[in-house]
Amino acid sequence: MAKSKSSIGFWLLIGTLVIGGGIGAYFLLRKPKEEEEETIVTDDTDKGNAGSGSGSGSGSGTATPTAPAPLDSKEKITAFQNYVLTTKKDTTILGKSGADGIWGNNSQKAWDKYGTEYSKKSPSSSASSTTNLNKNIGTIRKNASGLKSEENYLRSASAEFVEKWANALVNSKSTFLWENQIYNSKTGDRILEYNPYNKIVYSLKKNTRGYKYRNAKYDDGADAFANRELGKVKDVAFVNNEVMLYVPNTTSYVWFKEKYVTRNKPKSSFDGGNEQIEFSNFNNNFDLNL
Repeated sequence: MAKSKSSIGFWLLIGTLVIGGGIGAYFLLRKPKEEEEETIVTDDTDKGNAGSGSGSGSGSGTATPTAPAPLDSKEKITAFQNYVLTTKKDTTILGKSGADGIWGNNSQKAWDKYGTEYSKKSPSSSASSTTNLNKNIGTIRKNASGLKSEENYLRSASAEFVEKWANALVNSKSTFLWENQIYNSKTGDRILEYNPYNKIVYSLKKNTRGYKYRNAKYDDGADAFANRELGKVKDVAFVNNEVMLYVPNTTSYVWFKEKYVTRNKPKSSFDGGNEQIEFSNFNNNFDLNL
């Protein structure tokens, strides 16, 4: 019986040593986790720009890309972002942040898609173009009014838009064309959502009144333009909050209210009365010599 107890004790001791040795060997031979797995380095510098992934950054934890050489300032980055949003009318890439002047993964994606085209068209990469932009902004600030004439807006807007606006003011034009839409030179606001130039228009109502420009004012006009083709539009003016179209024809009454003409050929007579327009407050500063 004593021999049996001694044998049991011996095997218990052996078992304990084996188990203990196994545990010790596991901890001694196990590699640290950081040596076993590849370390992932993240750069969260862009997260503050993009939040959960919207905006010009990505917020994904990847390193923030560096803006290309032509976009070496916040103003130039903003100008490019505005080009994507307004000129290309692509609102899917930059996300909610839009034109924030911050370069992130989304801005890089926009550059990958539009960068080559922008570099060819954008004047923002040269010193002379910067000078021109400053000159154009000065012209608008001096001669226009309203929120869009503020420098902050002009700096963030398309340089081409600013240039066309400034040129209209220099040439005493009351409107200018940009992106196939008509804008008021006084405020920079859009007043017509289509491009009427070289489009044939027709009178919309009976007795549609035509006007002529003589002695620095419009005459009362003539009513001989009922339900007929007027001709092609060659100029656009903005007078007393009215969009006026210049349509040369065989008579001297060549200016028509845009709201009383149509681009669709009439199929029948239209009802309507005579229309008169008062030009007592007319701004004479646009060019009628085509």
